[in-house]
Amino acid sequence: MWIQRSLILFLLIIISQSCSKKENLKKNQPVFQNPYFRFISDLIYPPSSKVLGTIFGGISAIRYSVKNNEIYALSDNRGDYGPPRFYKIYLQLSTDKLALIPYQVYFLQKQTGYFPTNFLDPEGLDIFDQKILISTEKVKNPNSISQILSFDLQGKLETNIQLPPRFQQTLPNKGIEALAFTHDKKWLFAGIEGQDKKWTNILILKNEKGNITAQKEIFYPLQSKKYGLVEILPLNEHSFLALERNYSAKKNKTNILLFKVEIKDSPNILSQKVLSYKEMSGPLAKKTLLLNFDDLIPVLSKEYQQIDNIEAFTWGPSLPNGNPTLIFASDDNFSPHQRTVFMALEIIKPILR
Repeated sequence: MWIQRSLILFLLIIISQSCSKKENLKKNQPVFQNPYFRFISDLIYPPSSKVLGTIFGGISAIRYSVKNNEIYALSDNRGDYGPPRFYKIYLQLSTDKLALIPYQVYFLQKQTGYFPTNFLDPEGLDIFDQKILISTEKVKNPNSISQILSFDLQGKLETNIQLPPRFQQTLPNKGIEALAFTHDKKWLFAGIEGQDKKWTNILILKNEKGNITAQKEIFYPLQSKKYGLVEILPLNEHSFLALERNYSAKKNKTNILLFKVEIKDSPNILSQKVLSYKEMSGPLAKKTLLLNFDDLIPVLSKEYQQIDNIEAFTWGPSLPNGNPTLIFASDDNFSPHQRTVFMALEIIKPILR
């Protein structure tokens, strides 16, 4: 009996010490606290990673397809690292792990072949009705304009979307960076990155059986003139999520902010010749900060505990508990000093209303 009691006491001491160690580990674990999101995982591609015979990088837009549980990922290469292209990537996401398997690459082509170098700067992407829409910024080329082009699913050019002149004649590398449909594909949002001002412009187009026409234009207030609008995810016709980016060369630091934006009361300036939001009567878009990406740094992989050039995000699959997810991706600019990172967040508080 004494031996039995001693053994039980010994086991209880061992269990207690084990629990204590686990508690200490939990206390020492990095923490990310946010009322809207839970960090799931990140995944890193080192510089110059080879994928499907190409250098995998420059990821400027991603879009999730529920049908095949895959991501379309656009590379903003202008032709210096192979033709402009997009990838199809199988996605595996659980409550604590993100895995990606690239399985197909498509090169963007005209009817006569590949686009010449420094003709396209592909930045935004979305898919609908067996088509892919890609926005391209103006480059330092006398014949270049910002535009939205329609391709088939193999990357062959079909047509372009008619845009107002001020969405075509933007500054080089400051054109239509953000591009996304609402869930029902009835409305297409296209946002100019910025013109070195405290605001930028967003165009809202209506899709009627494939005929896409501009319906509304609004001023969008940036966090400051140092920030640019890099991506949009519409919640509905009157609200969306917006990703803004700022890079400080002096500090060698990138700042990324995620907002919820409401524009129901924002004046429509599509037919007006206003050049500044100061000339406009009516309220600007209403913004609510959801996430400063600096808060994620402690929970990122040890080899990537900094925020890089994140400029792409998309809805991901729902988790077993029914919560939706967001997937983000960074553009490494094909630099040996940057890498491509994907990260997944669970939405734990409704933001879709």
